[in-house]
Amino acid sequence: EETLHRIEWLVNEQIVKNAPVRTEVRSTAEAIAAGAMALFGEKYGDRVRVVTVPDFSVELCGGTHVTATGDIGFFAIVAESGVAAGVRRIEAVTGLEAVRWAHDQRAILRGVLEALHASAPQAVDAVERLRVENRKLSAQVEKLMMQSVLGEASGAPRARMFDGLELRMQQRPGLTRDQLRALADKMREGLASGIIVAATEVD
Repeated sequence: EETLHRIEWLVNEQIVKNAPVRTEVRSTAEAIAAGAMALFGEKYGDRVRVVTVPDFSVELCGGTHVTATGDIGFFAIVAESGVAAGVRRIEAVTGLEAVRWAHDQRAILRGVLEALHASAPQAVDAVERLRVENRKLSAQVEKLMMQSVLGEASGAPRARMFDGLELRMQQRPGLTRDQLRALADKMREGLASGIIVAATEVD
């Protein structure tokens, strides 16, 4: 995140300077000797197009370019991913598309802040408090569910006898794996030899 921030800042800094962009065609060897950046794995002919931003960048490039860095407009990185070992790819938008993206991000943030009833500086703390509270409530619900499961299991399950073996059966909807296991353990109490069937229905 810190690296992406630095890249975005660096590019926008050059855009704000509105430096003139110089384009010329030179021999590949001469351009590389002069410090032009060539991309690894790219194939270049005898003569290449060299794009220069004074005091900042000299690159071999075959694309279409602006005549000044300010023509690019606002630059915003919107995605980052890995393409190979040690190689990352960034995706960015510029100009009005970047402004539109920033507006969308601001609208999303505004919606989140309204839902949290918090200001931007308070947002992270507000979310963390909700996470802590959610964990506590989930633990309480789990505990109550387990007590409910075990309480109902203490009642006599449906039972049948087969060839001298007792078959005990109980079904409860919406149990987790742990709750189902606890139900089965409770049903086994006092059973010297027999069969337990504990079932649940989820979704």
